[in-house]
Amino acid sequence: MTETPRAIVPLRIQADEAHRELTMRHKVYPGQVKRGKMTEAEAQVGYDVMRAIRDTLRLFAEYETEIRSALRNAIEARRTLESDPVAQSIAKELDARAVEVREREEQFEFMEPGSEGSGGLVGVPPSDRLAGEGPAP
Repeated sequence: MTETPRAIVPLRIQADEAHRELTMRHKVYPGQVKRGKMTEAEAQVGYDVMRAIRDTLRLFAEYETEIRSALRNAIEARRTLESDPVAQSIAKELDARAVEVREREEQFEFMEPGSEGSGGLVGVPPSDRLAGEGPAP
């Protein structure tokens, strides 16, 4: 069975449809709650989720051209990365460096006050605590 190509539906139309759905929920959910088919809390979640969908689509609709362009560029960049050995090598190197930085950041707690004489930095080696004192070497 062949798949039918997907239609490109402008985000403004999608937002309008989400608004229609939200309006329908406000008409239907009270009866569902009355009949015990859903709780008031479930209805509220349904309202909140659909409102968030509508609001996100409205926001994105304002920038639809830019968003679609950025996505096309990102897809093209991913294809280049996947097919170019030099780009793959650079990406692996950048990823390895990012992991190093995260690991280093996890070793130190900079926001906690330290004990007397520690310069207020916990987990920072004494030689690094002194780095902020006096002129740079």
